[in-house]
Amino acid sequence: MYETNENQFEVRRGMVFFIDLSKMGQIKSQHTPTKSRPYVVLSNDKCNENSAMVHVAPIYTRDYDESERRWYNVPFKGADGRNCIIDVAAITLIPKTFLTSTNYSASITGKVRYNADLMHSVNSAIIRQFEVDSSSVPVRDETLDLISRFPVFNQPVPQIQIPNITLNISVNGVPVSDQNVSITTDTDIVSDKIAENTQTVPEVKESAPKKKIAKATPVTEDATKFEKITLKPLQSMTDDQKKRLHDFILENYEKFGGNMSVAKLAKETGVSEPTIRKNITEIDAHALSGKKPGRKSKFTLPPSMYKEFVEYHKANGIQKTLEKYRKFGFKVPNDVYHKMSSMKRYIARHEAKKEKIVK
Repeated sequence: MYETNENQFEVRRGMVFFIDLSKMGQIKSQHTPTKSRPYVVLSNDKCNENSAMVHVAPIYTRDYDESERRWYNVPFKGADGRNCIIDVAAITLIPKTFLTSTNYSASITGKVRYNADLMHSVNSAIIRQFEVDSSSVPVRDETLDLISRFPVFNQPVPQIQIPNITLNISVNGVPVSDQNVSITTDTDIVSDKIAENTQTVPEVKESAPKKKIAKATPVTEDATKFEKITLKPLQSMTDDQKKRLHDFILENYEKFGGNMSVAKLAKETGVSEPTIRKNITEIDAHALSGKKPGRKSKFTLPPSMYKEFVEYHKANGIQKTLEKYRKFGFKVPNDVYHKMSSMKRYIARHEAKKEKIVK
């Protein structure tokens, strides 16, 4: 990156500096130079003195082809006698801080800045490039009208007289005479008796609404206690009871992260220890299958296939039975085991009815 401030000096039009635009974050195109090359300052000295940005144009070592005359390429002889051109069409705006004594070229500056014919040709190319010739730039109708109205440069704009304005004012319903308030051209407001006619309105302060603080509900031991399950002999648990039992075991059983043993779970829930162990086994089986514990599987096997199912299980075992009848809702071996009992009871009742009918 170029030096700034300490090596910066007075910049004048026609000076030449070596600059690498590719390191300056400028917008690049296929015509942007990719290396350091000389640039000539073309902005006027007033701008160079007061502005933080200056206009520069690149200088190329190139023969000027008379057969392909390009008015924006201004030719001249360089310091080493080689043919060079100033490309006016590539004028760009850069920070003045990049023009320092380090990258200043005194030799090329001597061939450019003090060459009156060259600078005159550059000026002509700039006029043509930006169409600043007065004969070619149209003047708007508004501009012509303004020139005709104010032909003298810096002529003061005529002042407009502001008429006196009288206002009728009432304060809190009490009228105020026009003698009390007046507005002059100096925009001063004069009031003598407004204070006498105004009524003081007491300021009403809105009281902030009181915040209601909810009372904290104390947590008692009863809130965490399990509602014991009371069953009659041979009575089965409902789905809701079984779900509550599963949830309680999952939360409190020592092997599931809790602090209760099987005996403690049985005491807290009111069910027997074998029932607790059975539910723990079901929870483990459901966890392996990805199913939610306490939720029964939905079997779609029709009763007409019960006898076939039992016989196939007896001949092939539980794993093959599970694979064959999986489409009917059997997900884990436990499903086959539990459904088998109900199927056998259904078949027994069905066979008993047949025997009664035959007799």
